[in-house]
Amino acid sequence: MRGWKILLLVFFVIILFLGGILAYFAIDFLSSPTSAEISEFEGFVEYKSPKDSWKPAFKGTKLSQRDEVRTIEGKATILLFGGSILRLDDNTTIEITSLTTAEAGVKITQKSGRTWNRVIRAGGIDTAERISKISGLGSYELKLPSAVATVRGTAFSADSDFISVVVGSVAVKTQTDEKIVSDSTADITSTNINIKPLTTDEWIKQNIENDNNFDKQTLQRIKEKYPTIVNLAKKKYGLSDNDIDNIILDYIKKGGGPTNVSIDDQTFEISTE
Repeated sequence: MRGWKILLLVFFVIILFLGGILAYFAIDFLSSPTSAEISEFEGFVEYKSPKDSWKPAFKGTKLSQRDEVRTIEGKATILLFGGSILRLDDNTTIEITSLTTAEAGVKITQKSGRTWNRVIRAGGIDTAERISKISGLGSYELKLPSAVATVRGTAFSADSDFISVVVGSVAVKTQTDEKIVSDSTADITSTNINIKPLTTDEWIKQNIENDNNFDKQTLQRIKEKYPTIVNLAKKKYGLSDNDIDNIILDYIKKGGGPTNVSIDDQTFEISTE
């Protein structure tokens, strides 16, 4: 029993220690004033500000509130505040209606097509308020034709008729119906929400793979930025490289360590018109 308690204590200390690494990394990474940018694209992608005409978008294109992005025989990935991800499929148009870490949060109007949305809440020791508000986005609203969905740290695909929840849960609401969707697909009509088994088509499978790759890249950046601290943790606790990787990846995927902000307070709203 004593050995088990010691092991648990050591593990907790490691989580605190490496949690602090990620928290510090997140602050450094998110200190840029850039709140949204196109991190990847393929094919033909355009964007425009409210008073401008459409122009070609490229990797690194900075986006602001009220900007629109559209994919014409192409795809695009928008990175929001350094952590959460919005991916656009072919022939998709979105507008960034609101872009702030304040209470208003991030609001996306999906005018056409299909998107993949991955919302991450990252917390850290002594940085809970800042990290949770930035990486957790406070709230995230995605407007579609006929429903409103509220999400807590999740990954899902959305088009005008279906919301497929792969990770986490989504509260989907129409004018007359409301359901919690988890590991399933919501078939949305103008009035009803029908829950169906989750089917993973190539779009969903590719996005899951992309998310995993993003996590691995983030892991590598953390290790490259803080090699001394990571090596100290390995020597002090006898951890292997694989142990370190698993701890940090788990931290990234689950949204972090101790925080004085409850995960229930981190909402991601999807409303459909």
